[in-house]
This record gives sequence, C-alpha cells and structure tokens, in this order.
Amino acid sequence: MSLSFLGATTPNPSQIIFVVDTGTAIMAPAKGGFRAFAIIREEILRLVGKLPPTCRFNVILYRAGSSGETEAIADAGVELNLFRSELVPASTEAKKDFFAWMAPVNAELGKFGPGSATRSTAWKRKPLPPDAGIDPLLYPPVWSRAVHAALEQQPTTVYVITSTDGVVRRAIDAETAGRRRAEIDKARTAFNAALAKEGLNAEAVVNARNSAYRKAGRELAAANKKFLDAGQDPIVVAGNDQIFTAATQAELKRRGVTITLDQSGWSRADGTVFKIPEQNVANWEGASWNDFHAQLAKLQKALLPERAVLNMFLFVGPNDKALNATENLTAVAKRNGGTFQLLTTRRLEEFQAREAAAK
Repeated sequence: MSLSFLGATTPNPSQIIFVVDTGTAIMAPAKGGFRAFAIIREEILRLVGKLPPTCRFNVILYRAGSSGETEAIADAGVELNLFRSELVPASTEAKKDFFAWMAPVNAELGKFGPGSATRSTAWKRKPLPPDAGIDPLLYPPVWSRAVHAALEQQPTTVYVITSTDGVVRRAIDAETAGRRRAEIDKARTAFNAALAKEGLNAEAVVNARNSAYRKAGRELAAANKKFLDAGQDPIVVAGNDQIFTAATQAELKRRGVTITLDQSGWSRADGTVFKIPEQNVANWEGASWNDFHAQLAKLQKALLPERAVLNMFLFVGPNDKALNATENLTAVAKRNGGTFQLLTTRRLEEFQAREAAAK
C-alpha cells in the first residue's frame, strides 16, 4: 500500500517520523492565521489513523528557542518534544494515545510550541561515531536539528514541515568575537553620549521602548479575548514587535481594532524613534548550504544503514517571497531521495476538501 500526505506519496510505509514546526510563525497573519496549524494537525492525525499496524511511527515537535545547556552547537537553539522516545507500532492503542497527545498542540491561545502536547519527552542525544566527520562548529538550520533526533530512530521516511528554510552558520573564534564586542561597546558608548547631549538617559529610552511594546501586547491580548468570546480565531504573533507588521495591522483593521505604538520617551520631536544599538554579540558567521548538505549526508551515513527519505514541506504566506527557500529545501529533498512541497492555507484547505469528498 501507499500513503499520501499533503501531496507526497510514500509507497509501502514501514518506519515514518513527522518533524513538525510548532512555532507561532505558521499562525501569524502573514502566513495563514490560527487556522493554518489546525489543518496541519488534522492532516497528521488523519495519516497516522491510516497507518497499518505493521508500520512504526513517531512525531517530533520543534520550535526555535533555547535548549538550555548543551555540549554540541548542533543542539543549541531548538526546543524538542517527542511523542515517544523511539518508533512505536501503529497499533490501535498507540494511535489513540497519539491522538490525545497531539490534539492540544497549538490549539489554545497562549499554549503554543512543543510543550503544548499532553506530555513531554526530551531528546537524549546519542554520541556520533568518532569518524563521522561532523563539523562541530557548524550551526545547521533549526529544523535539521530536529531531523537529527529523527534519524537516530532509524526511520525509512521523514516528513518535515517548516515555516522557513532557516540559515546555515558557523561559530566564530574568540578573537572575532572580541572584535565584535568592542564594536558593540563603541556603538553603545556613542549612543549614550548622543542621548546625553539631548538631555536623555539611555536606560530610560530603552525602558520606554520596552514599555510601549508591552502595552501593545496587553492591547492585543484584550482584543484576542473579545475575538474568542465572539467565536473568532485569535491573532497570533511571535513577539509584540510583530503587532506592527503590515499583515498584522491589516488583520486588526479588518476586525475593527486599532493598536498604535506609543513612541513617547524613545522618539524625537519629529517623530523618528531612536535607533537603539545591539547589545549582544553574534557568535556566528554565515556558512554555505553546500556545507550543510555535506553535513547532512555524513549524519545520514553515521546514523543509518540506509539513507532515510526526507520529504520537505515549506509553509508560506500568500505574499511571501519563497524562491530562495524553495531552492534550498528542494535541494535538501532531492539529495535525500524525497520531494518538496510548498504549502499555503489555501492549498491545505484544498487537501481537506478532497479528503472530505473522498469519504
């Protein structure tokens, strides 16, 4: 038998893992709104429900974020939650458990991300063979760090749903980091001096800006409460600064809500806001996708006797410019025996409509 998932067909499924981006980006107004992830969740539940008992499966939820203390750069900056610590047979009991586990994921305002499932199972990274050839200084895209966790479980097929292709970076050395720190400190000193000439205090300006964004966040929370009380979907943003993107402002306007950014205390008389310099040192620099492709190939070879198929799904908004991301993820899929699919809310709704018509 074969299984079809969002346009990708898997013949004779035996060991399947879903790697799913549960960050808020997919639900942002510019992407697809709150409904977008609900459809993705329903499609995963539908496919798992069709798996034969001879097939083993797992689901790994991820989002960009802190992973706490880690010895490996490749593990940093990602939060993971595994349905099970290893592949599980698709029995009736396992499916029932999975349906309950997955049902609340990104289903309630304020409860987003991997931890919104009914329980959490952390990834316990296994050591790689000494001769694996993995570059310890390479930062791969966040989704690929979740794929690493998947490959350790020996799947034959992996479905990766992501809101971005991500970036490939390499850790910088201590000397470069020191130069960057000196440049940042110099910029901060100049900023403080410029403010002092205007009779202002840098800390007060920063606090005013932060207070303005917190105020906007409270206003959005109040608006979302009204939306929910009226049976409408909430407006989801990754951070309070995202309230003022064109897409979010357009959605607020469509719903009759106005949220403006209070610039008092951190802007000049002409209305221009002070450009507050960066405080943190970026401990990385850009690397090439060819570096990443080579790294992923080595990872596959080190972890599996036969390469797992990677099917890549990129979720985009109607106005997203996704040419580069499409090229990057198409290359990943092709190099790993899989296919690439571009997803939008409209396309997801079409998949659902076809499924409903086929019943």
